[in-house]
Amino acid sequence: MPKYCKLEPEALNPRQVLYHYWASWGTWYRYQPLDHIREYFGEKIGIYFAWLGEKQFLIFILTLALTFLH
Repeated sequence: MPKYCKLEPEALNPRQVLYHYWASWGTWYRYQPLDHIREYFGEKIGIYFAWLGEKQFLIFILTLALTFLH
């Protein structure tokens, strides 16, 4: 739970959980809570965000590899 949030995790609704753990600017480097995304948005959107995260990771690895090879 982020330090600035004074609520207990059990007291948060799904939207608040996603906001505090995923959609805040200070949490960009953390993992994506795919289970919460799937519960809140549905199966198709959850799969899309999983695919998007995997694609972004592979592009990052490719960029690092090409930077060192160049």
